[in-house]
Amino acid sequence: MRQFFGRLAARLPLFWQYFILLSTVVALFLAALSISTRQFTQSLQGTYLEQAQESFDQNCHSFSRALFLTHTLPAALEDNNDYSTIANSSYPLARQAYPSLLSLRDSFVVQCSMLDLPSECFLLFGQSRVCLTRSSIFTEGEKCFSSYLVYEDGGEVLRTALDQPRGHNSLHLIPAQNVSVAGAAPAPYLTVLASSTYGSDTYGFLYSGATISEHFHLSTLPDDTYLQLVRSDGTVMFSYGEVAEDGFIQLTSAVPSLSCTAVIGIPRTFFQQTTQNVRTIPLLIFLVCMVIGIAICFLFSHLSVRPFRQLIKTHAMDEAQTPSENELATIDSFLRTTQQRATALHGMLTSSLLLRSFSGQPVRQEEYQSLSDALPQFLQPQYAAVVRDHSTAPSDEPMFHLLRSALPEQFLCEYIAPQETLVLFPAEAAESELFHATLTTLNIETPSRLFCGISAPFTGLDELSAAIRQAQFCISADSRRPILQFADSTGNGAAPSSAVFDLKRFQQALTTWNQPELLALLDQACANPGPHPEELFYSILFLLRDAAAAGNLPFPDGNACSYLPTGTPTANLQQLRGVVNELFRQKAAMQLSDKQQLCEDLVTFIRTNFSDPTLCLFSLSSQFDVSERFTHNAIQSTTGMNFSNFLLQCRMQEAARLLQQTDCSINEVAEQCGYPAISTFYRNFKKYYQMTPADYKASVQ
Repeated sequence: MRQFFGRLAARLPLFWQYFILLSTVVALFLAALSISTRQFTQSLQGTYLEQAQESFDQNCHSFSRALFLTHTLPAALEDNNDYSTIANSSYPLARQAYPSLLSLRDSFVVQCSMLDLPSECFLLFGQSRVCLTRSSIFTEGEKCFSSYLVYEDGGEVLRTALDQPRGHNSLHLIPAQNVSVAGAAPAPYLTVLASSTYGSDTYGFLYSGATISEHFHLSTLPDDTYLQLVRSDGTVMFSYGEVAEDGFIQLTSAVPSLSCTAVIGIPRTFFQQTTQNVRTIPLLIFLVCMVIGIAICFLFSHLSVRPFRQLIKTHAMDEAQTPSENELATIDSFLRTTQQRATALHGMLTSSLLLRSFSGQPVRQEEYQSLSDALPQFLQPQYAAVVRDHSTAPSDEPMFHLLRSALPEQFLCEYIAPQETLVLFPAEAAESELFHATLTTLNIETPSRLFCGISAPFTGLDELSAAIRQAQFCISADSRRPILQFADSTGNGAAPSSAVFDLKRFQQALTTWNQPELLALLDQACANPGPHPEELFYSILFLLRDAAAAGNLPFPDGNACSYLPTGTPTANLQQLRGVVNELFRQKAAMQLSDKQQLCEDLVTFIRTNFSDPTLCLFSLSSQFDVSERFTHNAIQSTTGMNFSNFLLQCRMQEAARLLQQTDCSINEVAEQCGYPAISTFYRNFKKYYQMTPADYKASVQ
């Protein structure tokens, strides 16, 4: 299969290969866009349905709350003498009660308006049979339901509901039927009955279909949306709109105040139309992206192939192609050839530069800029190192190739003379240590074979010749000199001078546990390890071990911090920084642990010696030899209370225990709890338990 696709690709022109590749990427992107759009549309439909259910639940809650407010109407209306006058009047109504009836009707109208009750409501007194409405007064309630509020069935269901006993905190719902109000055309009304707070009087509230529709915001939904209020036995108490099941999504929500469930049916097409725009817009974007993607594929295929063809035509005439050969193979061959030529040219320039500098020949001024552009590494600070092979035995691998394979790419190696190699590398401490470690590793098999000298850092081509001469001068003639030797600015081969490490000062800083000064002294030792770095390493290590033993701190084992002969002195001394940081971390942890233990000891002492009348913050601080502020903060952080409240808690808990479990008198209990004065004990006990000790003792016995 792979060979088949390989032959097929070889026969296709480069333009069509690019076009197929880009078209595949565009097709995958558009497919992912289409799948994401489909998933998003489905998720959006579910989100709309969840929002509709949440909105319906809020509307039901609002409707239930409105019914609850109507139920609270008697509390605002019955607190006057007029109400009690009418409610207690005998049947028929006494003449002297008419003024009270007029005043009560006005109060009833005001209360209904303030609570924003339905368009019509009534108040029927059970004893006097007086009925009040917003616009009329009926001394005989039957006339109200035969001439003003005329029900479709003659009021039989209403009378039956009025005669049934009801609780004071419940509402009674009458199935909706047509009612003619004040001679108007009959219209469906939902009647809700509520009992008065103190008597058998009844309040009735008539909700029209328009009022219920406004409560449930049906105007924002399609016209064929329907609403029902259904009881648990299946009785439909109210219905708005034509009820249907096919093509509708039903949402339900409980209305506890009416002991029924609200059911709303929304056409399924409403949700589909809502998400239709969301589906249409990505489809248009999909088509536009497809057209633009195909155009971009053609454009990029042409732009991608054109430079390669022009390059081959201009610079690779020797790689003549026949029409049947593949363009990709030609381009690949040309790139490999060009890279090889560039590498060879770069090596020739580097060799010419370094050999002329090594032999002392000057580089012309006009060559500086071109060579700096070709070799930007010479614009940064570097070291020049000359490595000499002192071995007289024949070697299987020349030193030049040995160094080239062992050093990283940023190290520039050049063969300059028999048994000598010039190495240039960045003037950084890490690179110098890496060079030292590499030479040490190469010298393990044949000791004292390779030696080198390193000049002072230089920058630019002008200083290159002087740097190489300094590096040659630093090479030691005998094998007992160090491998690395830095030349100063005069080229004398002396190491840069620096202050001698002061062990006494290090010991004093360690005695006072001064971490910044210790780290600064270690940095000084790393910068100037001196002629005996191993002796300095173990001297510092012994001081750190003694300090750890004096402070009861664990110290790392010998394998974790030991002098490595193959490492640089700086790398070995850097290990001690980790030891110092670890000791200070352990000391901080130990101090924190000691502080926590002291806090617990303070709290334990209070719980044990609370019966001492002289126990106070000052005596407690003196006992543990700490400050009062520390004692206060320790108790606060451990118990969450200050000293006074915690001491009071301990004494009161002991007092309660003695009163419950012993026959001690109150004076004895006060004395055992640390209160010499009985009055202080009484005051604190009553403040803590909200009762006197005698009452507490009587309540628990």
